[in-house]
Amino acid sequence: MALFEKIRNTLKSDSAYINASDNEKRAKLDDAVYKHFARTLEQTMATHNLPGFDLYEFRQIFKNACAQGRSERQAVQLALSASETLGVNKSTLIENYDYYLKTFQEARQRFLKDIKTSEHAQTAANTSESPENHAAEMEASFNRAYENFTSKLTMVVDILKNSTIATD
Repeated sequence: MALFEKIRNTLKSDSAYINASDNEKRAKLDDAVYKHFARTLEQTMATHNLPGFDLYEFRQIFKNACAQGRSERQAVQLALSASETLGVNKSTLIENYDYYLKTFQEARQRFLKDIKTSEHAQTAANTSESPENHAAEMEASFNRAYENFTSKLTMVVDILKNSTIATD
């Protein structure tokens, strides 16, 4: 079964989805597809994690510190301190950023190619909607997830570039 249909079938058991208008259903489906691709990008980063402490682990410390209520500056200070304790400097982390962006760009290209040639474009076979509509919707959701994910990573690196370890 195609990904789009799997997500749609999962939503069909959600009473809020069942009782929603067509526009609300489309929005919920778009959100579900977006969240799926956001998780996929997160998994891509984990799968391509470089050995040792790198930007992936730095980002995890940053995210956890922010989730605990620390400011972005404090979170970067904490993660940068941990990285330097492990012998990984700021320039290495910034170089890792280029590696991960390249990995995401390659994954994006593979997905965009697949969406046009694989089962993703065939999801409408049992519906009144055209396969092209499903492919376009999936591509739009993927692109939103991709842009959001990469912009957040870029933000972390931009903060990192302008940070030093606080000595006080």
